[in-house]
Amino acid sequence: MICGIDEAGRGSVGGSLFICGVAYSEELIPSLSHLAIKDSKKLSPKAREEIAKSVLQTKEIAHHIVKKTPQEIDEKGLSLCLREGLEEIMEEMIKRCEITKFIYDGNSTFKAQAPLFIPLQTLIKGDSLIHQISSASILAKYSKDLECQEIHALFPDYDFPSHSGYCTKEHIQKIKTLGYTPFHRKSYKI
Repeated sequence: MICGIDEAGRGSVGGSLFICGVAYSEELIPSLSHLAIKDSKKLSPKAREEIAKSVLQTKEIAHHIVKKTPQEIDEKGLSLCLREGLEEIMEEMIKRCEITKFIYDGNSTFKAQAPLFIPLQTLIKGDSLIHQISSASILAKYSKDLECQEIHALFPDYDFPSHSGYCTKEHIQKIKTLGYTPFHRKSYKI
């Protein structure tokens, strides 16, 4: 069984990094065709929410989500947070499923060590090629969306739902005008 892994919030200056692993058998894929699972960036927030809730409620789908806060990213650096997240996902997923390989969307494993000689591979644009990675992408981005709504409730002037913490022109201007919130990565110099 493949465990697909993807993340959301890697390049954002605000909010956490969410890394997600999802595993299910290839035989399950046809029964999920009604969900239109694909790269999360190609879905509206509403569509992501609907698909994420369906994935989370499907008992044949195993998942694990790791959240790395802005403070952890500032203290440890993004690469170490990604490595720790990948290793936690792999450790947790082998406890629940018979994983034959882990596939991470991208081109680096950040020196993460896969457990029990199970290979960890990378695949550029994996979120559009491997169903399990697409599902992981959706769950990670859905987690990021939920966090942005929570931040918005506390700091509405920053309008987190509109940019998800990424460095848009408007977001950078808000940081320059209003300063950082506790949800910003201060090591990312603006």
